[in-house]
Amino acid sequence: MPKFKDAKGVTLSMDEYKGASYRAIVCNIALRSEKFIWHANSAGTTKAEFECCQCHDMVPYKAVAGDHVIAQAMGGGDDLWNLQILCTSCNAADMHHRGANITDRTRGALQGYADNRIPKPK
Repeated sequence: MPKFKDAKGVTLSMDEYKGASYRAIVCNIALRSEKFIWHANSAGTTKAEFECCQCHDMVPYKAVAGDHVIAQAMGGGDDLWNLQILCTSCNAADMHHRGANITDRTRGALQGYADNRIPKPK
């Protein structure tokens, strides 16, 4: 079982999330890049929690929505740099795409535009 160190430097063991869903992909990226925190619940179980890229709340795996930084409807693809973690509330509200200009997006999206990997929205 692999060991993962969280953003606070605490190291624990857990398996990566299985499957090819956006949720599993973005959470496994967060585990490998130390962009999560370990959280112990009242039952004494320790689980990883992830930060929503929009509201910055910490959310458990079941409340994570893997999302596209640049919407597929705007030409964004399924490349790893174009996926981000959102909580289910922010994803449902679609707050991250509504009226946001390019300067409000993540560094990965800006690099995608700079490299001409994706078309700029009109």
